[in-house]
Amino acid sequence: MTELLLDPSIRTWVFVPIVIITFLVGILRHYIFLLFLGKKKGDLQSVKDGHLLMKARLLRENGRFLPSNSFGMRKHWLADEQNGQLLKRVENNRHSLIL
Repeated sequence: MTELLLDPSIRTWVFVPIVIITFLVGILRHYIFLLFLGKKKGDLQSVKDGHLLMKARLLRENGRFLPSNSFGMRKHWLADEQNGQLLKRVENNRHSLIL
């Protein structure tokens, strides 16, 4: 097979600028995409509710790995009839939906 040699002046004045321009266009496309995408700000309360539900789901799925006393304390904190965090969230959501 024949060896392909690239002239240094072609490498310097053609190949390197094409690589640099391609790289800069990729960066420019990324920032234009971010500009058009915009920032989606979530409601603080809905983010907190989502995290609380995720904690409850993780406790339900992985509760068997905890000692029974620890599991009971966490379950009581989440689902107590009077002071449970999940019930407080449901009551707050009901009040906001009524208004």
